[in-house]
Amino acid sequence: MSSSPEDPNMNRIALFVTSVIALLALSTAPALAADFVWTTEQVTATRFMEADSEIIGPIEANLRVEVLHREGNLIRVKLPTLPKFGWIDASKTTETGPEGGELPFGLPADLGAAAEPAAEPATEPGTPAPTP
Repeated sequence: MSSSPEDPNMNRIALFVTSVIALLALSTAPALAADFVWTTEQVTATRFMEADSEIIGPIEANLRVEVLHREGNLIRVKLPTLPKFGWIDASKTTETGPEGGELPFGLPADLGAAAEPAAEPATEPGTPAPTP
């Protein structure tokens, strides 16, 4: 039996294969979405999983980091403040952003807080203070 472009069986097979691929893509989409956590305190990031591994640097508290892999009590993260990846202690992270809300792109927790009043301009000794 030869198949031609108009063969109904080939069309059904192509439709079936396309449907299976689409379902697989949709079912794995959430797993492919980026996962983020926030540090709850200053954390030390290491290059490798081992405790005696090279220290990449400290990561400040309330920083949003992208989770790449989880292994036991460690998380491999992409660091927004350094052009590197590192391993951090999962117990020093939370899935809820500072103040209970999600902050995009690692913005500081006090973003949008009321600004402090401007300091009075300094005056030279012996000169009168400006009047309001």
